[in-house]
Amino acid sequence: MVGEGDVSVNCRRNTIALIPVEKNTSYHLFDYTNFKLIRKTQWIHTTGESELNAFLLAHSLLECITSLDFNSDGKKIALMTNGGSMVISDVDSGHHFPLITFSNTPLHDKIDDYARCRWSPVGTGTVFVKYNLNKINAVDSEKSQPIFHEPLEVEEHSDSKSSLLSLDI
Repeated sequence: MVGEGDVSVNCRRNTIALIPVEKNTSYHLFDYTNFKLIRKTQWIHTTGESELNAFLLAHSLLECITSLDFNSDGKKIALMTNGGSMVISDVDSGHHFPLITFSNTPLHDKIDDYARCRWSPVGTGTVFVKYNLNKINAVDSEKSQPIFHEPLEVEEHSDSKSSLLSLDI
């Protein structure tokens, strides 16, 4: 599947990340001054070296990247899936840091095509996430762990779009 996901721009490095290709490319990294492809970053589970491998393989028919965002210096990118998992990737090397899974409910019960992640604009290394239709948390990117033990919850309505929060901070 091509095109599921988000777009993220980093003006400091003149880069744009976009268009995942399921089971092939996590994101395409372009120099936006000339729209030259810098790299196709490998799909997360193809490395076979992390816990993310088993998780995504088990849910490969359901899980897709719904959001991505550069940190302020453009050296890291956070990727969020519709199943409530997030991974941070080093932009220069394409190396993925440990997976963070927020959802403890069965994947098919809480598919969230509006799951989002956004880096804090003040450069603290914090990534804010919205998942499972109505849950919000923050991640310490250096420790690769949620900041809050219990997520914040917003009211869940029958129309899942109505509980969508803007994380464009």
